[in-house]
Amino acid sequence: MNAKQGTGSFQWNAGGWFGSQFGSTLWLAAAACMLFPKSPSAAALLAFCAAAPNIVGCVLWTKRDKLAPYPAIQCLLATIGVFTLLAILAADHFLLLPVIDSRLMTSPRRVYWVVCLFPVLMAWFAWLNKTRGGNPDARPKAASPAR
Repeated sequence: MNAKQGTGSFQWNAGGWFGSQFGSTLWLAAAACMLFPKSPSAAALLAFCAAAPNIVGCVLWTKRDKLAPYPAIQCLLATIGVFTLLAILAADHFLLLPVIDSRLMTSPRRVYWVVCLFPVLMAWFAWLNKTRGGNPDARPKAASPAR
């Protein structure tokens, strides 16, 4: 399968794609394991929040011959951000945030700042995609002026 070339800095790369995908959801799976003894239902919600972005990421990867890499990585980041927020809300609802991280014992809601990371990353990626050289062969050719 030939992956679609991006017009900016981002290109399809298995290591970058799956490393970021699994790396950014691994903590959700670990948190689900930690919560299971206290609340199986909370653990199930967090396991779902870990699995869903990975399913979306794998679907995006299988469609890389049709999808440009930059919008796909933005979609993946947004998906991971939404499910991270959902996982934090679930753990907070069940009052289990301190089980995930004991530093959250005194002020558990400060973990919500983590969710701000995703729009910041998306904005940074947008900047990188526009300002870095990218793949000149994949850029649309300018039409020659009519004479």
